[in-house]
Amino acid sequence: MSKSWFEERKNCPACASEEITIRYQAFFSEQPIKQYLIDFYSPQGGVEFEYLKDEEYILCDCGSCGMIFQKKIPNSDLMERLYEHWIDPIKAFENSKLKRNKVQYAYYAKEIMTIGSCFKANPSNIKFLDFGMGWSDWLLMANGFGYECFGVELSEKRIKYAESRGIKVLGWEQAEKLCFDFINTEQVFE
Repeated sequence: MSKSWFEERKNCPACASEEITIRYQAFFSEQPIKQYLIDFYSPQGGVEFEYLKDEEYILCDCGSCGMIFQKKIPNSDLMERLYEHWIDPIKAFENSKLKRNKVQYAYYAKEIMTIGSCFKANPSNIKFLDFGMGWSDWLLMANGFGYECFGVELSEKRIKYAESRGIKVLGWEQAEKLCFDFINTEQVFE
């Protein structure tokens, strides 16, 4: 595989400053990066290291706003590979089911009620977007409270599941054209 599966950032993703310095740099095939990837992805599916061949993990500091970020990020093809293969959708769904219990649902309900208390309008007049909705559990709870709910997701398996549960799933272009009252995102920007 000679194709690069990464896009390189030239600017800080938060403030667009070009004032960036390298904090840490190592090949994905070197320790401790390699072992971290194995430990993290093996229980979920596995890592295909051929996609990381000759690529470096580069962590940068922004001299302007102080943000710490990765210089090279997976492109859309590698993201699809990650969410549909490295993270096996069947294993991920089973893991997600294990977390579905009354404690988790109570947490979602409390969070959504707290968010809802910030609005004076009726829930049916408030639009929520879950950016990176996963298996759509958060949106299903918000939908149960009467909010108009939308989701954006990379994984086709997760999209099909959400749609089967009645969630309106948007593509990137569709989401850019709409306005939302609240955008939820969890474990997306890390």
